[in-house]
Amino acid sequence: MNSNRTIPILLTDKGKLLKGKKFKNHVYCGDPINAARVFSEFNCSEIAYFSRSGLDSKTLQILDKIVRHTMCSFAYGGGLCSIDDVNTVFKLGVEKCIFNSIAYQDLDLIKNAVLRYGSQAICVSVDYKIFNEKIYLYSKNGTKLEGIKLNEHLSKLVDLGVGEVILSNIDKDGTRSGIDLNILKNINPIPIPIIISGGLSSRSELKDIIENNQVSLGVGHLFMFMNNDFKSNLLSYFNPNFKSIFSKYLQTLNSYLNE
Repeated sequence: MNSNRTIPILLTDKGKLLKGKKFKNHVYCGDPINAARVFSEFNCSEIAYFSRSGLDSKTLQILDKIVRHTMCSFAYGGGLCSIDDVNTVFKLGVEKCIFNSIAYQDLDLIKNAVLRYGSQAICVSVDYKIFNEKIYLYSKNGTKLEGIKLNEHLSKLVDLGVGEVILSNIDKDGTRSGIDLNILKNINPIPIPIIISGGLSSRSELKDIIENNQVSLGVGHLFMFMNNDFKSNLLSYFNPNFKSIFSKYLQTLNSYLNE
């Protein structure tokens, strides 16, 4: 059995499902609860849910409904700024917390979360850009440049006991221009799983990466739009193409991964 995973990524703001390009120009895509149900019905094993508006009351309501009405393992990221926030999310039934900006500011929070819930329940997402072959890390939804180097940051996260990391190429987000596998050549080996996100171009690229690389994939645009645009929304029961498309992308893929 191939242990690499393919993880649909849902992004919301004030409860609305969105998708953007390069972390900007987000368009409305529908209801995140409906989207999660679609993935669950097609036997997706894991979903990552991010909230740009943080852990507001609307987000908490949505998380509660998704956890109660889907069969997927569920990870949440957005506005986790204290151990109380972490406790709140886990009490809802979420199985994994994803940190981002706070991982540059409060390492004690990450450490305490690991100690309380275990490494398997704690993930850190790292957003980056590449200029002149140099890697730069960003926080605050890709708006704040951080001064730390990627390998130094990853080393600290491993030392804290973080269970896995997500590497997201900001400039590939929503572009379908191809996954940035080269990032793996620029990091020192780490003993925890890596998920790469941003730019997946097609199902054939997805299958090739899963077969030939020890890495998992976070997928947004490819699972939400039929074409390389932001018009042909697939995440709708009323879209006549959604059954055949999701059967192709999810059922076939899941059976392949479990061979």
